[in-house]
Amino acid sequence: MLRLSKLLPALDKIKLLDLLVKLKVKNSILLVIMYHEIGRDVYYDKGIPRQLFDDEIKYLIKLRFKILPLCEALEVIEERPDKSHRIAVLTFDDAYRGIYENALPIMLKYGIRGSIYPVAGFIKNRVTMWASQIGFIIRNIKVPTTIKLDIFNKMFTINSENDKITMLEYLVDILPKLDVNEMSTLINELVENTNGSINHTLQGLYDGVMMNEEQLRELVELGFEIGGHGYWHVGLTSISHERLYQEVEGSLAFVNEFMGKSACEFRTFSYPYGLYNNEVINVLKEVGFHAVVTTKLTINRITTGFNLYEIGRVLPYRFNLPTLASFKAQLAIIK
Repeated sequence: MLRLSKLLPALDKIKLLDLLVKLKVKNSILLVIMYHEIGRDVYYDKGIPRQLFDDEIKYLIKLRFKILPLCEALEVIEERPDKSHRIAVLTFDDAYRGIYENALPIMLKYGIRGSIYPVAGFIKNRVTMWASQIGFIIRNIKVPTTIKLDIFNKMFTINSENDKITMLEYLVDILPKLDVNEMSTLINELVENTNGSINHTLQGLYDGVMMNEEQLRELVELGFEIGGHGYWHVGLTSISHERLYQEVEGSLAFVNEFMGKSACEFRTFSYPYGLYNNEVINVLKEVGFHAVVTTKLTINRITTGFNLYEIGRVLPYRFNLPTLASFKAQLAIIK
């Protein structure tokens, strides 16, 4: 990693990365970038630095990308399938507060809009993202201590900050296997291990971490797209067929509340945790979502038969290096 941290800036300085990227993006492509938080900490992960976000937009503009919300991008492609398009889409999963506070001013500066994928149940019930709640609780646990989680029949010995990180990584990895009631049980057990002292603070966490309905409506008025991301952000491949319908139907109803007056007729979705299978795709189609973004790292080639339910995305940076050079390198090497 140390070698890459020195090599990439050197390659960028001599414009080699720019040359490789230009060779890669000359054909008709749909480049979709997957962001979460911008310029803020969400307790289980750090957001993308504001300056990096700004630099990436400037770079896309320099490459002559047309930057649109996904629903509009797909309508443009549908209307002119024979044209060589070069379109970029900025997507934001989970609707964190930094999108409104940090990303929006930058995007307005450049006159561009993007696609937001809020979790309907979080917004409607003012619930903070599961992983953010867990990260907040673990960060505030006093050490040394031993934590017993009956839901997993597992003990955690916490003697240091590194132990906290290990525990957090374990719990975040297991979240895609849990349904909403199990999520709530897990969080309640974690709160009990703090003697309930954190409970009041946890209830007020939403306003500091997540966007609210008013802010989402403001973004829609500015031309942003609101897409679906499930009703409770559960792994859609780990729940029953009945629950799958509930997650998808509840998500579409939420999207329609915001997008009902939009000129964009496409309804798009983002798979929670990136998990899906044929059953999930079929339910999304049946309920009324027209396209879905995945977590597959790829640049989408706009060709006949382009799969709208498996749209790939790229990351804001790679190799654990939050720099524009690593973003460029990713574009140069990714398929």
